[in-house]
Amino acid sequence: MQEAIDHLDRGRFALAVAPACLAFDVTARRFYGARRSGPALVRRFVREHLWLIAFMGFPRLVSTSIRIPFSPSGTRPDAAGTVGLEDVICQVVRSSLTHIDDSSARITWKGEPALGLDASGRLVLPPDLLWGLIGAVVFSPANKNEVLPGNYWLNIADFKMFISELWGRIDLARRVVALYTRAPVP
Repeated sequence: MQEAIDHLDRGRFALAVAPACLAFDVTARRFYGARRSGPALVRRFVREHLWLIAFMGFPRLVSTSIRIPFSPSGTRPDAAGTVGLEDVICQVVRSSLTHIDDSSARITWKGEPALGLDASGRLVLPPDLLWGLIGAVVFSPANKNEVLPGNYWLNIADFKMFISELWGRIDLARRVVALYTRAPVP
């Protein structure tokens, strides 16, 4: 986790992907008590935490049901040739865990909020998506006994808090998201 945050803070988004996704995968296994990882386990964890990942990772999106014209390998697009946000997040995690680099995964990271395709057909994602994955890890009850050395911070909306105080506190994430969305949070 520390490595991912350090890379993100320095603007090295592509270098932050692998450690963030590894922490995400380990957390998913802990959360479900699974010994092994796999696409179904990652998808299930993404699905259950999509509300938080989308809120932190795509702060300008109004809905988590957005669909884009991108077809990650192993994912079936709908009749219109689009996939949902859940599929995109699973592709990012899967690509990292199977050591597929960003170029073969057709993903590029932009410093400003973005979601879509560039002129060469590569998926453009905001680095905030990585913060969304980190948020799912930090707030997960499966990680309530984790520690992170130093004074590492996590922003969720206008709230900036020490990560050391947030491990396993999904209740705080739910309260913040509910405050901003004014909608029930799972």
